Amino acid sequence: MKLMKKSFPTLWTSAQEGFISIPILIIAILGTMVVGGGGYAVYKVNQIEKESASRVTELERKFEEVSKPATTTEEFVENIATTTETMSTSSDEVIKEDEAEFVATNPIQILPTVVPQTVSQPTSVDVCANLGGLQATVPEGYKLSGVTCEEIEDKCTNIVGIQEIIPSGMLLTKEYGCISQQELDEMQDSEREAEQLVNKCNELKETVYELGQKILDVEEEYRLKALAISSAGGQSVSQANAQINQIYRQQDAEIAPLELERSKANNEYAYLCN
Repeated sequence: MKLMKKSFPTLWTSAQEGFISIPILIIAILGTMVVGGGGYAVYKVNQIEKESASRVTELERKFEEVSKPATTTEEFVENIATTTETMSTSSDEVIKEDEAEFVATNPIQILPTVVPQTVSQPTSVDVCANLGGLQATVPEGYKLSGVTCEEIEDKCTNIVGIQEIIPSGMLLTKEYGCISQQELDEMQDSEREAEQLVNKCNELKETVYELGQKILDVEEEYRLKALAISSAGGQSVSQANAQINQIYRQQDAEIAPLELERSKANNEYAYLCN
């Protein structure tokens, strides 16, 4: 190895000439041991040097390649420009030919220019300044008085529509509204008849009640008479019973007309009032 030759030149020369002393021999043996142990380190150093040299060579080659594109790029750009110009010229010629053919087969038609008309929106006017919101027209039930709208008073609420004045031939009444004189007479007659009927029904009801009370009073009167006869002494039972029967016959005779009158009143009330 080169390292061994450089480190121990004297030792190798002395060995060849045969003048090796004992101290020198010992040193030589120790040196050999050190060199043997560092052989691996020497190998790694040589390997690193080789790799470094290889990398330097690679970098130089890449540098040369990088320095070349300047001329190559210019040529490339020039070729692109030439090609683009050629293609543009060809495209322009093709386009002009197509346009000429299109014009020849499709004559130009000049269309009239349509001018859009502006439609003005009418401005809404509030005719009722005293009412809330915008009133373009007078609302139903109102009348226009200057710049304000007044509510119309309906004189005849019983007639369809708004009657600001009483129609001709009619009367304004509190009970019926606007009616004619004939209608008023008929309604008044009808009311009188209804009132009379109510009074008649009340009279019949009272009559039926009074007749019923009279019948009860007669029955109570004859019951007391019969009780007095049965309680009195000095006569036989057969005599007392005969007198009591006579009393009940008198009772029936007195009650019969009252019952008839009450039945008649009941029937009339059922006919007129129910």
